[in-house]
Amino acid sequence: MDGKAAKMAIVDGLMNLDKIDCKIRDAETEISKGPQDIARAEAAVKSAEAKIATFKDKGIGIAKKIHGIEVDVKAVEEDMEKTKGHQRLAKSNKEYQIFKDKIEQDKAKIDKMEDEILVLMDEQEKGAKEAAAAKKELEEAQKISARVKKEWADRTKELEAELATLKTQRKEAAAKVDAEDLVIYERARRQARGTSALAPVRGTICGACNVRMPAQTLNLVFIGKSLVQCTSCSRILYVDEHSDTRENAEKEK
Repeated sequence: MDGKAAKMAIVDGLMNLDKIDCKIRDAETEISKGPQDIARAEAAVKSAEAKIATFKDKGIGIAKKIHGIEVDVKAVEEDMEKTKGHQRLAKSNKEYQIFKDKIEQDKAKIDKMEDEILVLMDEQEKGAKEAAAAKKELEEAQKISARVKKEWADRTKELEAELATLKTQRKEAAAKVDAEDLVIYERARRQARGTSALAPVRGTICGACNVRMPAQTLNLVFIGKSLVQCTSCSRILYVDEHSDTRENAEKEK
């Protein structure tokens, strides 16, 4: 195997390894979405539960207010009955009028309190409707949460099986790469931050970061005796045999 063929074999080996690494990254990224989707579904359940709790507390508060006003109404009514009794025993018109005015004032108080009760009852009815809507919202959120958890349990199991296979394939692919080349590849992969560690040369441009390569770097890529990294993004450069990269590079010199 001549030098060029050997270099192509090395690049092919690294590209195969890189392809597997990208699949591993994609599978791990998808697995990480599961807890996020489940958390959002559970948050929707908690939000509906919080609404129901709020409406329940509000309903209890309104019921207490109504009860308190009803107690006050009863007290005023009892007081008014006593005043009527005194009125019947009045010894003068003046005294009679005083009791009459007191009775009118009590009636006005009762009317006002009963109006307050009606307003509160309207609020109570509105709150009951809102609570019923929140209950339906909770039931729907619970169904969605259960479905999301089931779907992700099944999907995670599939992805973990896929990952196990990919990691075995990676181990086999890495074993076929020279130790020094593997070190360069691993460093390039870390610097690529989750994207491909290799990049084709297009003309005089790095196919990943679109930065123009120095002539010396391009020559080393074309000679193909060792791995060459982009001076900008540190990806391992290779010549795409299906393109006119070398011809375009010569024209741009």
